Order: sequence, then structure tokens, then C-alpha cells
Amino acid sequence: MNQNNVNVSGRDGLYYVHYDSINQYHHKNNTDDVRPKHLIPAAELDNYELDLPLSQARYDLWLNDFRKAMRHRYPSFEIADHYEKAGKRLILQSKMFQVIIEDNVWSFAVELISRPKCRYKEFQKHLFPSFFKGMREILLTMTDTLYVRSGSWTAEPFTKNEQDKIDDHIQASRIKLDPRMRATCADNDRPQKGAPHAENSAGRTAVAKTATE
Repeated sequence: MNQNNVNVSGRDGLYYVHYDSINQYHHKNNTDDVRPKHLIPAAELDNYELDLPLSQARYDLWLNDFRKAMRHRYPSFEIADHYEKAGKRLILQSKMFQVIIEDNVWSFAVELISRPKCRYKEFQKHLFPSFFKGMREILLTMTDTLYVRSGSWTAEPFTKNEQDKIDDHIQASRIKLDPRMRATCADNDRPQKGAPHAENSAGRTAVAKTATE
């Protein structure tokens, strides 16, 4: 891979969809024999070549189906279709969130972005996990495997049956890759000065009596 995985800020989120789940290949000697790459036996790969027009048509169909599914679940989204900065394609937006598609060389990123000028910041922050999970569930009805960023050049695959592991992986990766988050977690784990934290035999936190009692 010749460039870093695309990424978003800590308050946003993204998943990667592998192009192999979208791209279509036809047999060099029979253009009617069309398959996605994962259905081509490894020993026969050299007999197939990428069909660009069919792949583009499949991508457009996929994108329209994704938009419809997102709007069905979240009616507040409206369809958009224009490019933001640095090749980010805005495909859906509401007053709180945007959904952006961005090329990632081997895959494309599907990004859920919190709009910076939203008037309801706390409500936006509260809703984000639900929207991000809902987007993931929709994506996993449209592709067998989603990829989650684990480093600048690495990503971990997750299937529909592994959904419950994704959130923990995302959080662990952010802590590993972001020095500020590591520092925050270390501060949260460090006992606060003067704070009682002894436990009784039942495992419940014991309340320490103050010296003035």
C-alpha cells in the first residue's frame, strides 16, 4: 500500500469497504462470464480482467442502495452529491451529520461526520454512537466484511457475526494511535489524590469517614 489509510477526527468514525466486494471481472475469452473477485478460483485469476464499466455500474447501484437504506432508517438525512475538499464525496447530510465516501486505494471509506456548526452539540454527541452503529449494520447487509482502521497502513476485517467486537477494537486502536487519548486514559486510571478507593470484603466501594466526623 502506497499511502496511509484515510482517517477522520476523534469525534467522527469510518469503516472501509474493500473494492473486491464491488468490482466485477470478466473472463478474457468470454465476456459473459462475469464475477466478483472472491468467486474466481485462485488458479484462474489470470484468466480474468477487471471490467471497468460493469464495476462502475455496480458501485453506483451499491451507493444508491446504501443511500436508500440510510434514509429509511434515518429520515432526517437528505441526499447530497458533491465533492468536499481532498476528494471527499458528500452523499448524505442532515442538520447534525454528514456521510462521506473517500477513496482509500484498496477500499473506500464510508465516514460519519459530526457537523461542526451543529446547534445541538450535546444531543449530537449523544446520538452519534447510535447512528454509527446503525450505519455499520446497514453496511454489513451489503457486504460480507467491513474493515476497521488499526494503523496507518493496516485494517482489521470484521464479519456480521463479529459486530460485537468492533466497538472495542475501534476504541483500543484510537488509544494506541492517539497520544492524547493514551494520556487521558492514564489520568482516568490513576487514583485521585485524597479520593477513597478501598473495597470491602463484598467487593463494593467502602465509603471512608472523613477526619472531621
